[in-house]
Amino acid sequence: MSDSRERDAILSRLKEELQHHPVVTQVRFRPSAISARNLEVELDPIRFDSGERSRTATLDVRWHPKDGDDWFRIHYSDPATGFDCGWHQDDDHPELGPAHFQWRDGDEAPTRESVRFSHETPVGILWECLERLETAIEER
Repeated sequence: MSDSRERDAILSRLKEELQHHPVVTQVRFRPSAISARNLEVELDPIRFDSGERSRTATLDVRWHPKDGDDWFRIHYSDPATGFDCGWHQDDDHPELGPAHFQWRDGDEAPTRESVRFSHETPVGILWECLERLETAIEER
């Protein structure tokens, strides 16, 4: 399977999973279903017990199949509060290993730390990140 067809299949599966998550209100392929490069996910932050009730929270999900470890980005952003955080697996910060978690509150520089996942599949990693997201928001 070509990388783009494999990416399309993974994004389609992740979209299906996201549509079943209680915090997700809408999931869209971006830029379109025909040429999907990522998923744009609208969240209902009132379900998070963060004390702040913003209506602008989103999750950006990107997945790039690679030999060895796939590259991905599962990144939360809320422009109304200025908080964003996410799990990235790429070669941007090799000193942290293959995957890292990063967060930023307002105009601060991002903070990064190495992270490991107990799951290996895209769906397992997605659900693991969604479980960790609520904690990340509460602890900010």
